[in-house]
Amino acid sequence: MRHKRKPPQDVRRRRQVLLSSTGTESSYNEDGQGDGSGKGDGKDVGTPESNSAASKAFVVGVFCISLLGTIICMCLLPKYFAADLKTQTRSFSHDYGRVSGENTGEDIPPRTTKLFQARWEFEKGKAARELGKPQTTKAQDNHGDDGDVDQHNHVQISRSDLAAVPLAGGWRRSVETHHKLFEESNCDFDVRYAENLTKAEFVEKFQNREPLLLKFSGGAEDWTETETWTRAGLVGKYGDHMAQYGYEDTINSNGGRGEEIIALKDYVQAHMDMVNASSVDMAYVVDSRLPSYAELQDKIYPPEYLQYFRKPAGLLFLGRYGLGLGWHEHGDAWNGVVFGEKHWYVYNRSVVPPGLHWYQPADWAKYVYKLLPYHKRPLECVQEAGDIVYIPQGFYHSAINVGETIAVSFREDQITPLPGRTQFMEAVEELASEEAIRQGAHALRVHNVHSHGNPIPDYAVGMFHMRKGNFEAAAENFKAAIAVDPFQHLGYLGAADALSQLGRIAEAQKYIFEALERHRSSAQLYAEFGNFKQRQGDLVTALRAFDAGLKLRPDRKDLYWKALALQMDLIENLE
Repeated sequence: MRHKRKPPQDVRRRRQVLLSSTGTESSYNEDGQGDGSGKGDGKDVGTPESNSAASKAFVVGVFCISLLGTIICMCLLPKYFAADLKTQTRSFSHDYGRVSGENTGEDIPPRTTKLFQARWEFEKGKAARELGKPQTTKAQDNHGDDGDVDQHNHVQISRSDLAAVPLAGGWRRSVETHHKLFEESNCDFDVRYAENLTKAEFVEKFQNREPLLLKFSGGAEDWTETETWTRAGLVGKYGDHMAQYGYEDTINSNGGRGEEIIALKDYVQAHMDMVNASSVDMAYVVDSRLPSYAELQDKIYPPEYLQYFRKPAGLLFLGRYGLGLGWHEHGDAWNGVVFGEKHWYVYNRSVVPPGLHWYQPADWAKYVYKLLPYHKRPLECVQEAGDIVYIPQGFYHSAINVGETIAVSFREDQITPLPGRTQFMEAVEELASEEAIRQGAHALRVHNVHSHGNPIPDYAVGMFHMRKGNFEAAAENFKAAIAVDPFQHLGYLGAADALSQLGRIAEAQKYIFEALERHRSSAQLYAEFGNFKQRQGDLVTALRAFDAGLKLRPDRKDLYWKALALQMDLIENLE
């Protein structure tokens, strides 16, 4: 049975003065007994009116004291709690780092970890509210799943999020990078420290053979002057430089360089500061002019074994989170990240990537990667700030920025074509005969170059038959190309074109719909669907298709003019 706790000794022994029912004071000694020395002579010294007045005075006094106490609490408590919250916040970042991955040797209960994670979410929301905007982190839709997000399905960050993440060299780091500071980097390449790799070993094991990730004990400072590439250093000194920029499809078709120009400071303001990461603005600086400055070349000094290019071509890469270049290949090259990160996907020289054309890197990770069996997935590597990645000639690769990323790259422009490639490309370009195309594909297989998963031979044969007017044979070859690579759009569009020529419109439309289902964010596919419906005379659906493409790529002037012309035609038909 539980007993009530006795009051402290000093309280029990306190001398009490009580007002007796007769209005006299009774004094009690320390043992609680009356001492008989009450003031008064035992006669009534007060009247009922005086007792009532005293009671009213007592009540008024208590009310006034309570009111004064309430006012004091209202004035002081908010400041107290604010100061307390500020104190807790200061120490929280260390504590969260401790429970989220930093090894301190302490056994932290799971419940404590959950509490800190909940507090972390609160702190992020509070920081966003202080900026006057709610924080929203929206994951991109996955292809056929329920919103599962992993390292290959990159999170879109709102502008308030970007303002809250820490900076590196003045460039915003990604929330992902901020959260995984204590995790080991993931890389399927061979990883070496640059100072421990000799030139002889590089030539024997890696040059023109295998991709490589180089790390430096001093970070980027070991191979460049990082102050040059900070936001203040780059924009401050080279802000008026007219940099080349473009979009993934136009950059790859323009020899790996942007086809439009913009002042570097204007690009940073318009395409990095004024947009958020969920925007459709995908403009990316891939500039070949700035690295050609002699003063900058003197500030880039990679390891000696990387300086063997006969005709080096330099590039500057600058862009925000989620930007990058889709699948492409070229001569030997190295890429060094000064600030930010890149997520690399690489296939060896014998493989053609599934979904080779028309996929932005983030779209490829979203629509293609997750549907590939593990044995058909590419090598991957997360390149952190200060790392250099080496890619041999002919290896298809793609990279996507994680956070605002600035990198420099040099590649060999004077290359010897890979064995069998010249014969194959000439046969595809000429489309002289089916036999020539098949022989070119055989030459690739003999030399094990771009032979696995390559739908181009079947597609090229289909185009040859389209030229000859043999649409049935063309359709069969386009279907064969789809069977080789179901993510390659060219086969679907070729089959749709051949079937429409045969008058099988419903079947042709089915192939376009299947391509759109596989890549729902392709502006080019919407443009092709619009062209298809326009040829069928369905101008309303064609206009809607062009409008959908423009929402994805507002820079597509060709879609704008097509949509405008259709609107004029529809107005004339109404009149």
